[in-house]
Amino acid sequence: MAPAATARAWLASALLVCSLASAGARTQRDIAKKTAQMTEEDWRRVEEEWETPEESASDGPAAPPQEKEEYEFKPPKARGLDVEKLQREKDPKKRQRMVEDSQKTTGPTMIFATVDYPGCCEDKTGTEEIAKRWNALLGSKGMDAQAYVVDNATILFSTNHGLFADEIVEFALEQPECVATDWNSKRSGGWSGVPSGLSSR
Repeated sequence: MAPAATARAWLASALLVCSLASAGARTQRDIAKKTAQMTEEDWRRVEEEWETPEESASDGPAAPPQEKEEYEFKPPKARGLDVEKLQREKDPKKRQRMVEDSQKTTGPTMIFATVDYPGCCEDKTGTEEIAKRWNALLGSKGMDAQAYVVDNATILFSTNHGLFADEIVEFALEQPECVATDWNSKRSGGWSGVPSGLSSR
């Protein structure tokens, strides 16, 4: 490429960059100017558009703009029991599963885990160490649950999302110290009925 052509290409590129920068600066100046010219009434309208129903309820009745519906939190619908589907189902295990699924809540729930390990049940020290380890594992798996020691051989899992109870039960039963879990009046796992600390491994 000739030196003159190179110079022209470079000059054209420089002019393009300058014009784009100038347009961007003009746009920013325009936005700043419009923002500076907004009145108290304009700001109040902007604030009302972004208020939640709870916030606006304290100030009196609020107009229901359709735009707000797009941003409002909609909790998941709780699963109910489809009685007709239950009656059509012939397999007793599937029927039991349908009833269990209908009892799951979207809100808080608790799951109890019975533990057993060498030296178990004399005090809470070993069980507290297990609960700490389980909390770390739950966090690393991204599960929203906390493990608390209830007594020397029982750990309580607490979660704000009851729909994930099955995953928490599965997690607990995978742990070598877990004898059984109790959730929703159902005991899961082996060793059921054997008091913790009395089993032989």
